[in-house]
Amino acid sequence: MFNFVKHYKDEYKPSGVPREIVIPPAKYIVFDGSGVLCPTNPEYMHARNTIKKLAKAVKALASDNEGFFDYSIPPYELLITPPQRDSNVIDRWSLLIRQPDFITDEVFLKAKSAVCKKETPQYMLKTYEAGLCVHCMHLGELKYIYQTYKMLSNYIAEHGLIQSVNSERRTQIILVKVDKKSPEKSKYVVRIPVRRSNNELCPCPMSCSRHGKCEECISFHWSIKSFPYCYRKLDLKLKPIREAAMKDKRAIAELYKSLYGSEGCTWSDEYPNAEIIEHDIENKSLFVLESGNEIIGAISIESDSEHLRANVWSDRVKNPCSLGRLAVRRDMQGRGLAKKLMFFAINRIKELGFDSVVLLVCGKNKKAAKLYETCGFEFRGKLDMYDYVWDAYEKIL
Repeated sequence: MFNFVKHYKDEYKPSGVPREIVIPPAKYIVFDGSGVLCPTNPEYMHARNTIKKLAKAVKALASDNEGFFDYSIPPYELLITPPQRDSNVIDRWSLLIRQPDFITDEVFLKAKSAVCKKETPQYMLKTYEAGLCVHCMHLGELKYIYQTYKMLSNYIAEHGLIQSVNSERRTQIILVKVDKKSPEKSKYVVRIPVRRSNNELCPCPMSCSRHGKCEECISFHWSIKSFPYCYRKLDLKLKPIREAAMKDKRAIAELYKSLYGSEGCTWSDEYPNAEIIEHDIENKSLFVLESGNEIIGAISIESDSEHLRANVWSDRVKNPCSLGRLAVRRDMQGRGLAKKLMFFAINRIKELGFDSVVLLVCGKNKKAAKLYETCGFEFRGKLDMYDYVWDAYEKIL
């Protein structure tokens, strides 16, 4: 079962020392509330109970959704307007529970109509992007949160950052562990959105039209080599994923080649070559994702690969299929496109009647392994084939 807290440790289990982090966009069930944020506020306690019921109902109804995988309900989160100086009273807040990407508006509305008997417009399914933040772990009761907030504020000022709190980006609190018997043992993540000052040069090693103007940047992305660069939100103009055609051979080859040398990438001029691309296209097993008229992603499915006959896969699987050659152009990574391709391919494999999906990944490719686990794949062991020792992953359909 997928566990958000264990999988995203950097987000849910920081240390008690402030540090910068980039929080990507994610879906949440949201309730906008008012009144003092405490257990004696009936609106807050009712919202806690209702939003948890909603999250459970959404999970039950989403089991037939494309790309579904079993997961545990994440902890409560809060978006707050920070209390005034020398005050610990928080009276404007939103209560959230994170949702997997495959949750749709349709599923949420069905769950809402089943759980909420009356019209309750306060409960919504939203995408929230915190972006660049400073956060740390707060130990102790929630009423002393202002002390941690002051510590974070001092860090922000000392490091030349500027708090970027507005109606869209607010201070975030994650209720990782609430200990009612011993409140001093409770754990909360406190997170403040920030931006870089106008006079601080952009750390981006790549060129962009607003280079050095970080206040205009919408988000920050950490590459697998851990250097930061900024990017503006773009209208990608994505087209529906489609089968590749022979006219796409050159563009696909260039896409593959552009990823040579990436951390954990084993590709070279020998593999995947033009012959493999042609074979995939002829077998209608290669699919591409386009932005405008440019191919920016690709994925293949294979039913005759040698590794399908290896003895690492589940014994109850009779008809497995393999995913391979997943590629997203480097400058388009970090936008959820690889996951989009994965869910499309998994759904296609399910439609073709296969009962599991398997794949191999280089042990050094931690980024890819994390993606596969997010999509519901389970590690099955090591497999020595094709001149490498691979990590073998499987998802039973």
